[in-house]
Amino acid sequence: MNDLRSSAQQMESSRAQLQRVYHEKELAMKSQQEQLQSYSAKKKEKEVVLSEIQKDKQTYAARITEVRRKQQIMQKKIESLIMAQQALIQKEQERARLEALRRQQRLAEARKRREAERRRKEAERQRVLAERRGEAPATKEPPPEKTLPPEKEPLPVVPDQTESEIDRVSVDFDQGESLPWPVNNGVVVRRFGSSLDKELNIVTVSNGIDISVPVGTPVKSVSGGKVVQVAYLPTFGNVVIVRHPKSYLTVYANLGRVSVAKGEIIRSRQLLGFSAAMPEGGSTVHFEVWKGKVKQNPQKWLR
Repeated sequence: MNDLRSSAQQMESSRAQLQRVYHEKELAMKSQQEQLQSYSAKKKEKEVVLSEIQKDKQTYAARITEVRRKQQIMQKKIESLIMAQQALIQKEQERARLEALRRQQRLAEARKRREAERRRKEAERQRVLAERRGEAPATKEPPPEKTLPPEKEPLPVVPDQTESEIDRVSVDFDQGESLPWPVNNGVVVRRFGSSLDKELNIVTVSNGIDISVPVGTPVKSVSGGKVVQVAYLPTFGNVVIVRHPKSYLTVYANLGRVSVAKGEIIRSRQLLGFSAAMPEGGSTVHFEVWKGKVKQNPQKWLR
């Protein structure tokens, strides 16, 4: 009986211990189930967020692609303006060359007429002297003198003052890294030349640099010169092109309000206008440097 009682007590103790272990495991399983449910909910949330991010990335990629397309359109239009301006410069230079050649021809003809008149007068003087000395007495009337037509005054030549005026107000571009920036405290967000967007796998080519600035930032000329073009481009605002010596041109695009007019002679650091707000947000000033028909890296000329 004592052995049975002892065995019964041990069994009861083991049963109580088993119940405690079972209860603890049951609590652990409930906790694990709750954690699994929480992980599942978080996974779903992350999947939703990831899906939104992918959609945003696609939207962003489409927006960037559209912006790049518009930038290419703007650059082509600017290129057409540059080529037209360079054609005008070449015509001016050719006209000046022809005018100089005509002026030289008129001067040469005038010298010839003066020389012929001098020779005629000298021959007449020698004939009169010979008659006085009796060397060749005149027996008949001398032939009538041939008179040259009256010398016409050459038409006044009005020189082209553009180059001299530009030389007076502009610096020598060929010095390099000597020009001030067109804006203050900007950030270059797109450089000159070709660049690869690794995220979007897009290669783009820029004829200049894009400088991110606050909306309404003053934009100033990097050097003196002549404003040869003020044009408006949809989506990209106003474009100002300034002519400098040696066929250099500078381009300022994405301007809102413009403070200069076509044909105006301007000095260095003169206000051209203010940066315009972009449809995509923010404000970006596009700046280019051309020598003839060849685009240059603007940062080689900027301090």
